[in-house]
Amino acid sequence: MNLVNATIRNTVITLLLLIAVLFGAGFAFSKWLSWKFWDNSDLGHKPPAQVFQKVFRMPVPAGVSNLKIAGESHLSGVVWMRFQVKDVHATMTAFKKNLTLPAGEREDASLLPSKPEINSDYAKAVGWADVLRIKNPECYQLSPNPPAGWFGILVVDRKRKTIYVHGSLL
Repeated sequence: MNLVNATIRNTVITLLLLIAVLFGAGFAFSKWLSWKFWDNSDLGHKPPAQVFQKVFRMPVPAGVSNLKIAGESHLSGVVWMRFQVKDVHATMTAFKKNLTLPAGEREDASLLPSKPEINSDYAKAVGWADVLRIKNPECYQLSPNPPAGWFGILVVDRKRKTIYVHGSLL
């Protein structure tokens, strides 16, 4: 009888230990997975040239500098960018010729995000509020071809040779 009780007790202890180990491993795995997922989706912690290429599916054009990017790229991603250019015309030509995410024809300023959007943490991180100070902003729609991936707007400040981008994942 004592042998049966000892066997049951040892089995229960073994099961409890196994559950504890599995729970601990599962917890650790879930923490690792969430960290890995966040690390892969946080655009502000990746090399700017890599993020630029991921969004536009083209290399950073020559003459682009001071590239600032913030956002996330998981299921419903958002990206905010700001960068300087040496030659606005050449850079805009590159954007218009980009076959996968071309900058369309010039639009009016109604494309600009609302003030609450511009006051988001990501927009603030790259200084997007400066768009509101541009006297004659040039706005271009970014439409993916084929219709998948990033879409959004591109705003040009010719006087300061600065380009702003706001995009979302389709």
